[in-house]
Amino acid sequence: MHRLITTVVGAVGLTILIPQPAAGTENDWQQWSTLTFKHQFTPEIGASLGLRMRFDDDISRAKDLTIRPAIVVKGADGMNLGVGYDHIEALPHGATNEDRAWQSIDYEFQMIGIPLGHRFRVEERFIEDVSGVVVRARYRLRLKHDLTDSPWYIEGSDEVFMNLNKQDGGPESGFDQNRIFLGMGRDLSPRVGLKFGYQSAYKDRSGEDRIDHTLILNFTIQSTPDK
Repeated sequence: MHRLITTVVGAVGLTILIPQPAAGTENDWQQWSTLTFKHQFTPEIGASLGLRMRFDDDISRAKDLTIRPAIVVKGADGMNLGVGYDHIEALPHGATNEDRAWQSIDYEFQMIGIPLGHRFRVEERFIEDVSGVVVRARYRLRLKHDLTDSPWYIEGSDEVFMNLNKQDGGPESGFDQNRIFLGMGRDLSPRVGLKFGYQSAYKDRSGEDRIDHTLILNFTIQSTPDK
């Protein structure tokens, strides 16, 4: 019981990291659905292909489609290294097309029996109609806890985004956004996983605050049973 209490308290504590929105903040409801295929070539090297569809404007229209291939190399002591590439195709009502190369370091460990994970990611963003490459750094803290006598787990995370430079026509340097996620998941079979939940993203857009309330639905398919 004390583990569950600690998990819930930690998840609630993550909300403190979100800046307080100003009066007149723009709000929008969105829905993101992701399907990820994973294959493990060796115990240390794996690959994935993710497909994500996003809907915005109070979930009334398709915003964009993301295609994300990636490679992950498992290191010692819970350290993982990842590289990938995102292609974001703006749909008729979307904003702009974008391509991103990214590199990440994940470190997983346990604290009082609760799995925690740090992830640091750097992105090189090639945004349509922006003159140069926009570099963005992201840091995520995630906690995950299996529910006793249940196939379900609960998960909470907080991720901060910072732009490291400024290009003509691109986002301002400095704070970009903060995302907090609370959800649940389980394995539907040895090869198929499900996760769903709610994400709140606070964004600073040239002085105009914005909060996106997003319903998340993720499916993961393994080429071999997850061990």
